[in-house]
Amino acid sequence: MILLVRGGGSIEDLWSFNDETLARTIYNLKTPIITGVGHEVDYTIVDFVSDMRAPTPTGAAELCAPKLSDVISDIQLMRIRMIQCMQGMIRLKAQEVQHVRQSSVFDQSSRLYRQQILAVQALKENFFRLIHQVASSTHLQLEQANQAMRTAMQNRAIIEQRQVEDLEKTLRLTSQDALKQAQQQFQSNVALLDAFSPLKVLTRGYAIPYKDGKVIKNASALHVQDEVEVRLGQGRFKGTVTEIMEESA
Repeated sequence: MILLVRGGGSIEDLWSFNDETLARTIYNLKTPIITGVGHEVDYTIVDFVSDMRAPTPTGAAELCAPKLSDVISDIQLMRIRMIQCMQGMIRLKAQEVQHVRQSSVFDQSSRLYRQQILAVQALKENFFRLIHQVASSTHLQLEQANQAMRTAMQNRAIIEQRQVEDLEKTLRLTSQDALKQAQQQFQSNVALLDAFSPLKVLTRGYAIPYKDGKVIKNASALHVQDEVEVRLGQGRFKGTVTEIMEESA
């Protein structure tokens, strides 16, 4: 709790308690605040936004700290009133209970829930009948869906079988064409390779001389008495160089 107090004085002395910012701050406080500014006849803005106004600072202090005897007296008075109130409520509830106990409802208690029993039985019958209808409808739908799925799968299988046969036929024709083209290309390559083969040249009467395993391309690479090997179109022979003849330009 907060006490905002000041002794008496002129209006100028108390004017600071009319400040708007101070008034808004007091209004927004969560802590209870008691103001006691000036004398009993003095009013400022903070008196209207506080939780309680005391006429004087002394009165504000008394409100915060009441006499113990007064507090005890108030507690005892509230206790007596609470007891009297509870006793009155108990007597009223007892009368209501007695009235209910004497009503005809308790003599024939089955009437309380007879309609509910009939309603529950009707709901039970409707529930089982609905379950039977739903089960029958669901079973029929499943049979129809199963049949439709079998038909669709059979049709799909026929279509896919035809597609496979068409693809197989196309692949066979394509493979045959590709093989034929490859054979033709191979034969062409063999003929071209045979035409450019050095062995083919040798069959026309040419020879290839070797010295130390290397082909002799120029007579200047040979010397008299050198051992040479000559390859013909068919077979080989070795010989000795006896004379070297240079071609004239």
